[in-house]
Amino acid sequence: MPPPLNSMEEDMKTCSICKTPFEGFGHNPEPVLPYEQRCCGKCNQEVIIPVRIFGMQNPTAVMALRRYGLQLAKELKNVKA
Repeated sequence: MPPPLNSMEEDMKTCSICKTPFEGFGHNPEPVLPYEQRCCGKCNQEVIIPVRIFGMQNPTAVMALRRYGLQLAKELKNVKA
């Protein structure tokens, strides 16, 4: 009998943003990093979601995000709207 799907997802992974280990599947870090990479829940809340909201409010910023990625995302994280 094959292992349950959850057991495959429970391996420890490293966040592509903060480099800390986390359990589970992780989160899609687009548009900051490629989809194939994963980020932890904290970085998803503190970096990815605010960057996505910023991108929706500033459509031309999406091109900059794709070009400068993580560096720009970290700078945006420090900007309070």
